[in-house]
Amino acid sequence: MGNNTRNFKTIVFVVLCFRLSWFIIYAGTILLVTIIVTILARLIGLFQNSNMFLFFMMLFLYGLSIINLAFMLTPFFNKTQVQAYTGLSKETFGGIISLYSLYASTKIRDIFFEKC
Repeated sequence: MGNNTRNFKTIVFVVLCFRLSWFIIYAGTILLVTIIVTILARLIGLFQNSNMFLFFMMLFLYGLSIINLAFMLTPFFNKTQVQAYTGLSKETFGGIISLYSLYASTKIRDIFFEKC
């Protein structure tokens, strides 16, 4: 029993280190891209009346949530392409629903969210 527990702990440790290393790489990439996008948005004057720190935090936290979504989907699919298409479909569908609820007429929006 003790040997199986030790083997399990070793496997969990290796998987954790593997995932953590990829998370650090992706988080660094997202941090770099977020800094560049925030600077460009500031230079262009995209959101003049907004706090750029909040804009940066919103983009950075969204990127971190996408990384966690990708990690969450990995056990369910063997092929990387299927996982990528599933995550992309989920994000696209969520965006369409949020845009629909934002721009739909008030009556349709009230009916759609009546039970919430």
